[in-house]
Formats: sequence, C-alpha cells, structure tokens
Amino acid sequence: VNSCSLGAEKEADLMTEMQEVQWSVLGVTETWRKELTEEYELPGGHLYLGCGGPVKHRGVAIILNEKVKRGLRRWEAISHRLAYADLLCAGRLVRVIVVYMPTSGHPEEEVDELYAKMSTIIGEARRKGMAITGLGDFN
Repeated sequence: VNSCSLGAEKEADLMTEMQEVQWSVLGVTETWRKELTEEYELPGGHLYLGCGGPVKHRGVAIILNEKVKRGLRRWEAISHRLAYADLLCAGRLVRVIVVYMPTSGHPEEEVDELYAKMSTIIGEARRKGMAITGLGDFN
C-alpha cells in the first residue's frame, strides 16, 4: 500500500478496510512519518512497525495482523526506505522486507546504496535458512 501519509485518521480507515479481507502482513510505503522508528498497537490489536525520516516524506511500515504479531521475533528499521521483520510462521522463520525504492530522478548512488542494504539483509536471511518475502513500492 502506498499511503502518501499515514496519520491516525488514515490508520483507522486502513484498518476498517482491512476487516473486509483476510490478511496477515501489510507493507506500507510513503508513510510520511517523522519518527525514526515506531512500534505500537493499532485498533484491533494489530501491530505497527515503522520508520520515517526528518523530511516527513518517504517512510515505510510493516503492519502485522493481531494473530501474526505473536510470531514476531525481531524487526529493524534500516532507513526511511527499508525495514524488515522476522516472523515465526507455522514453524518456519520468515523475513518480511518492505522497501520504498527511489525514483529514476534520484542519484544513482542512493539507489545503489539501497540495493546493497537489501542484499545484506537478504543474504543474512538466506544464511539462516529463512523464507523471504518482499513488499513495497519498487518504482
């Protein structure tokens, strides 16, 4: 979901909409949050794991369904464009990665740096034998 700002009102709207479908994990981009890392409970017992940045643009989040959040083992905000969560699901560790890639108008170095960070966290998950799921906006 590309939210273009995820304040309290939009969070409530999103959670209302999500009641209509079966879901476990939701990747959100462009949260436009200032906080470098946030972890808090949403209505319905769901868990918000997010990161933002000083310009109050960009930002990514992983929202875990109330049942799935019990399997959370670790999460990390790498940057305002990249975060991951390690979950125990049906006896298997799964790394969920959410990314908001820069558009072609950004410097190539910024894109390369983000790819390098993604490669590192994917490589770490592979070495640990984890399943890997990627979510986000790849522009």
